[in-house]
Amino acid sequence: MVQRTNRPYARAARLGSILVLLGLALQPATPPGLVTGTASQIPRDATAPAPGERSVESGALLPVGRQVMPPAGYIGFCLRNPAGCTGGSDHPAPMHLSSERWRELNDINDFVNRSIPERDDLSLYGMREYWAYADPDRGGDCEDLALLKQRLLTERGWPLTALSVAVVRQWNGEGHAVLLVATDRGDLVLDNMTWKILPWRQAPYEWLMRQSHRRPYIWVALDPDGEDGPAVLANLPPPGTEPPFVAAARRFKQMTASLAETRAAATP
Repeated sequence: MVQRTNRPYARAARLGSILVLLGLALQPATPPGLVTGTASQIPRDATAPAPGERSVESGALLPVGRQVMPPAGYIGFCLRNPAGCTGGSDHPAPMHLSSERWRELNDINDFVNRSIPERDDLSLYGMREYWAYADPDRGGDCEDLALLKQRLLTERGWPLTALSVAVVRQWNGEGHAVLLVATDRGDLVLDNMTWKILPWRQAPYEWLMRQSHRRPYIWVALDPDGEDGPAVLANLPPPGTEPPFVAAARRFKQMTASLAETRAAATP
């Protein structure tokens, strides 16, 4: 993915005295919450649920359409990291967004955006699309940062079914990747191009596809207008089963090794 040229954390000089003199009602350029991990405001409550139940406001979750082919970079990532592409649930549910969980989202988003150098795949790996967990020393691009946020949140107890990497298109036509978090207050966007966590409707993107909540290795089209209809995900392998393309690659590798051994044994 193409990266932005400027990080969202440029610090401005203190303007307090100048603003007082000018009489301008402006705010400091660096949000105070950026340090504490609570920069963006927690989304407003959805319709109050009944005791013991959770509800999601209509339209707060990004509608999905048909099943689509996963990005080639993601398939390669799964072949190298099969454990990061397994799991899922037949009955996924949005995560309850408590104040503690909200702080965790901000902490992880802020930590990754601040501490990971941004480098494109071409400079890192010599190819245009190579998905990997971003490394603090090596760096990474947008999908690498999204994958790292996903992993760090699962390590804090977030279910993978609520964390999906999504592919979007920017206003200039360039591709980009973010992490979508499904909560009982809607789908929230963790983005390396801004410190602020936003509801999906407020993110300035054209939504293309994301991982399915039911199985992370399955991808579905994102359909804000609801034209494609729901994805048909029937007869899925049990949760925890390795992705089919990973199993196929493993079998092919075994067959190739066996064939090489047979040829070597038959060579005089």
